[in-house]
Amino acid sequence: MTDYWSIKSENIKDMKYLSKNINKPWNFKKLSKNENLDPNIIVNNPNKPWDYKILSNHPLITIDTWIETINMPWNYKIIKKRFDKV
Repeated sequence: MTDYWSIKSENIKDMKYLSKNINKPWNFKKLSKNENLDPNIIVNNPNKPWDYKILSNHPLITIDTWIETINMPWNYKIIKKRFDKV
């Protein structure tokens, strides 16, 4: 069954479903790469095993997300690089 959740992690588009089922055995590394990932899910569940290095470069993650989860292990070198381009 874990394979099912791992595969689903890669391509889930329904963020309401994800939010309601956040305690299922998701592959959080794959979820961190998911282009549809709603930042609010991270803010509401910061202690899940997200890959914060991947999330640091995720296009939907904004400064608001970082501020809300400031104590999480973000990669600030990547974040700085993103903002230096702006």
